[in-house]
Amino acid sequence: MTFGKGAESEVAKNNRPVGAKFEALASIGFCLKFSPLPAIAMKKLLVSDLVSIPWNPRSISEEALELLLRSLQEHTAALPEWNPSDGIRLASPITVNRQGNRIIGGHQRIVALQKAGQDWIHPDDFHWVDLPPDSALEKSLVVQLNNRDAQGVFVDALLADVLGSVSEESPELLKSLGLDSLLESTRKGSKVQAATVDAAKTSEEFEALIQKYDKILVQFSGGRDSTVVLNWAQTMSLLKDKPVEAMFVETGAEFPCVTQHVINVCLALQVPLKILNPKKHILQHYVEKGQWPDQIYRDCMHEFIHATTDGYSFSRDERVLVVRGGRNDQQTRISKSKEYFEKEKGGKTIGVLAPYYATSKEEYEAELQKVESLLWKGYSLGFVRTACWNCPFQRHEQWEAMKVHYPLLWEAMRIQATTLKFRKVQKDSTKKSFDAYWTKQKPLEAQGSTSGE
Repeated sequence: MTFGKGAESEVAKNNRPVGAKFEALASIGFCLKFSPLPAIAMKKLLVSDLVSIPWNPRSISEEALELLLRSLQEHTAALPEWNPSDGIRLASPITVNRQGNRIIGGHQRIVALQKAGQDWIHPDDFHWVDLPPDSALEKSLVVQLNNRDAQGVFVDALLADVLGSVSEESPELLKSLGLDSLLESTRKGSKVQAATVDAAKTSEEFEALIQKYDKILVQFSGGRDSTVVLNWAQTMSLLKDKPVEAMFVETGAEFPCVTQHVINVCLALQVPLKILNPKKHILQHYVEKGQWPDQIYRDCMHEFIHATTDGYSFSRDERVLVVRGGRNDQQTRISKSKEYFEKEKGGKTIGVLAPYYATSKEEYEAELQKVESLLWKGYSLGFVRTACWNCPFQRHEQWEAMKVHYPLLWEAMRIQATTLKFRKVQKDSTKKSFDAYWTKQKPLEAQGSTSGE
């Protein structure tokens, strides 16, 4: 589509920028020095003076063009000092190549203006670049201005919240701009909602705390609590412009599907993932020791999980805040040492925060609902936790689910139940519950089952 003859308009001639320069950084895109019109003698730019580049690779459907025009009309009045005589204004300027008045960026908006019967562009709504016509720089800039790979992406959870608020305030506006279909598809594509910051703690308290650190590291197990926390951390990362990373410790005793589940969740929430390994395999450690983890101090958590994530956290150059799950439903007021505390090592300090520790059960359930689509499928099969398959501190339901879905692991656990010992403690409810289940179990072969089918 040709809008004009290609000759430089009088506006362009009268407003040529002196010494206009540009720089093209091939590795990361363009860094162009756009030249706005001088404040004196500014005139409207006639669409008829512009030339559409014939090889422009962008096109637009009639339906999308109609939505674009509605958007321009709806948002025009929001621009500073607008009055009806200005006509339709553009929130994002048109880019024009001074050499030939060629349209570099804004082809579809110009078509929309013509559709509305407007043949001019407000002087504040365009700027010039100076590039050789049909050159590699001109062609690549045309593409780069619309290159999705060089732009940010929508985070579905936040996008759904933003469009949801628009829908509540002005459903007519949402529909007229065609954003209602985007809201619906976003909710279908990712049913995860952004975390409610205030559900964990007042935003003012969190802001002060998070500002002390350069990066958020999430201790992620793939379980319910840590999934809620990961969603919270990603929300805070976006709101406070702090990088976030998930840490998952692969101890060697995970259920076969858990690592893949952790990877999938991090991809869904667009959180980078670091998979860590403890210094020693957890199964080898306790089998060689001939003893279960300590039922009081839970040394398995400290030696294999916390020690591993601490090691990684202290090795970072940034000041890091480690965020992890953990709640206390019985207390309404908690000590700071349990909700937030600091660790020091070698002159370096890291913060450790359990943001939902003091959250009420009702508030926590609301946050859990937001990440329901991301929860481990094992829960629907009867599993209680994503913990190590040979954890002796589980409920009987966990072992029954393992018996059905991972019978060979269940049999390995049954054998360990006959060989590993508990430390002797008074009134040991853990050992009592453990023995109540495993002393009644028969070998897998004796039950006539040899596979996981």
